[in-house]
Amino acid sequence: MKLESMKCPECNSPISFENGQDYVFCSHCGVQIFKNDETQKIVVNKVIRKIDEARIKEAEVKKEIRTKEIEQEDRKDRRKYKSIFVKIGIVLALIIVIFSAYGIWKIYDYFNEQKMLSQGMIRVPNSSIGYQAQNYEVVKKQLEELGFVDIETIDLNDLKGWQKYVVTVGENDIQSVTIAGKEFKRGSYFKPTDKVIISYH
Repeated sequence: MKLESMKCPECNSPISFENGQDYVFCSHCGVQIFKNDETQKIVVNKVIRKIDEARIKEAEVKKEIRTKEIEQEDRKDRRKYKSIFVKIGIVLALIIVIFSAYGIWKIYDYFNEQKMLSQGMIRVPNSSIGYQAQNYEVVKKQLEELGFVDIETIDLNDLKGWQKYVVTVGENDIQSVTIAGKEFKRGSYFKPTDKVIISYH
């Protein structure tokens, strides 16, 4: 087998034709080279190289587009996670603020209670409404144990005959409780000498 060596007319790299071979591809630049033995002319076919370059460029463009898409997706993900972390941070901050405020209020309430108790005041464990429909004797005893010294009970005597069986409240159930002439909330403070009036059925 006889080899004929020459240079690529496109990139000047060495190429070789085998005996009887009409064309070869340049291993360096990829062009197709035709040899005509009769005319001793070399013809370079650049179409393949152009196609390859177009394909390479297309692949590069696709790769660049995909890279940008991935970057956009990453930015979206980062924004999404950032938004989630911000929301979680806000919720945690609110929880901390609420618990802090509750803690401060409890501390204030404790010191206020100690102050009032040291001044001889009585803290009522229930409200006027909370005492309603309870047995007046039980409530009177509780208030006496708390330290109230002036407790008056008023029998309304309003349940007579058949009313005892129709009305939802029972005999001796409280209608109202006032201390110092007013209704009160749970946790209110009063002097031991404030007048307590218990009205019952």
